[in-house]
Amino acid sequence: MNRYLKRVSIALMALLTLAGCATRPINPPIAHADPNTGYRYGTREFKDKDTLVVLAFSGGGTRAAAFSYGVLEQLKDTEVIKQDGKKIRLVDTVAVITGVSAAASRRWPTACMATGCLPNTSSAS
Repeated sequence: MNRYLKRVSIALMALLTLAGCATRPINPPIAHADPNTGYRYGTREFKDKDTLVVLAFSGGGTRAAAFSYGVLEQLKDTEVIKQDGKKIRLVDTVAVITGVSAAASRRWPTACMATGCLPNTSSAS
């Protein structure tokens, strides 16, 4: 009886494991896409219409974070002269920052506040 119960338990666990792998969500088809809405270039409001800076970083490790922070620091220290003669920092023209890993996405607000590309909105005094 003990051997039979063990075999049935193993077969049941295998069946449940395989059943879990066999299911997947099915997304409904998109019936209509409105090009005037959503996250698109044409619908975004940019701080500076003349300069568009998009940063795409990858990785979530220490070296990747250090590299990303260094890039933001360099953009903060780099000034350009616009056509109207006004000096601006390149970090102020950053429109989009993307990161691949979850760890990278949690570090962006901290790195941006430290380099000055995001305002520090913490309520701590």
